[in-house]
Amino acid sequence: MPNPSFEEYFKCPGSYNYATDGKLAPGWFSPTTGTPDLYNECSRGDAGVPTNWAGQSKPYSGKGYAGIYCFVKGKEYREYLQTKLTEPLQEGVEYYVEYLFKLSSNSKYSIDRIGLLLSDTAIKQNTDLPLGAPTYEYRMATAYSRTTGIWNKCRFFYKAKGGEQYLTIGNFSDNTYTRFRHIDFSKAIEP
Repeated sequence: MPNPSFEEYFKCPGSYNYATDGKLAPGWFSPTTGTPDLYNECSRGDAGVPTNWAGQSKPYSGKGYAGIYCFVKGKEYREYLQTKLTEPLQEGVEYYVEYLFKLSSNSKYSIDRIGLLLSDTAIKQNTDLPLGAPTYEYRMATAYSRTTGIWNKCRFFYKAKGGEQYLTIGNFSDNTYTRFRHIDFSKAIEP
């Protein structure tokens, strides 16, 4: 997978949503009209690391990470991260898949799921609505726990159908199926 920890960038992000053409970082783009964010230690603005508009978070490794909205109460708004794999998956081969995620410290809500889609073609949707069924959905027992604000690993084995060459990460469920919890002590400014 290219640029797996978002270390590379087209330019140092000065603020969130700096990419207007859907290209977030080398190898990564938005498959919808949602606007993922890039954060890096090089930034002195709202996209800095460890402190930025979304709160405070050190990277799992390196100097950067990406952020997406996975839930907005009262609105079916989603953001996704998509990349093209360095080579297509081979039919019948079992692959180990792993990705990391965490809730930003200024989040107003916490949810119980995050998903990953493997597809043979790039997803391109002219809306910011949920994309539908993922290849794998990681569901937590609760929408909020004592591990919610730390880096979590989602890992699973996947037997390839063959030809899958795009990977998309986000919440594929609509608000009806997404369990959430309001975080009373949040410093969030979003709705």
